[in-house]
Amino acid sequence: KKYTFPSLFINQFFPRPGTPAAKMKKIPADKVKERTKKASQIFASQFPYSHKLGEKHSILVTETATDNLHYVGHNKFYDQVLVPKVESYMGQTLQVQITETGKHFMKGDVISEGGAHTIPSSY
Repeated sequence: KKYTFPSLFINQFFPRPGTPAAKMKKIPADKVKERTKKASQIFASQFPYSHKLGEKHSILVTETATDNLHYVGHNKFYDQVLVPKVESYMGQTLQVQITETGKHFMKGDVISEGGAHTIPSSY
């Protein structure tokens, strides 16, 4: 509960023979399910980008969002920031102010355009 993460991956543990993990005591399956459920519930209740509301970020716009209404840019932490789908933004570095946050995204208003970058067509 102390830490928030933008994504969570839970994998089944398998102790490979010959490793220190192979000698560890196995946790009962019902305990594993209980812990997995609790971790998933905690994760679902967290919004890792809420504290970034109002912040200013420099982003590089590289792709169209799945909603086809926004472009996707990433800041230096590779956080996803959605901006309006304005054709001139593609390939640009933009200065944005975060105006909305969700579980897996941030939306930003463009403050200024910083310049073009060459992005390979296969990107």
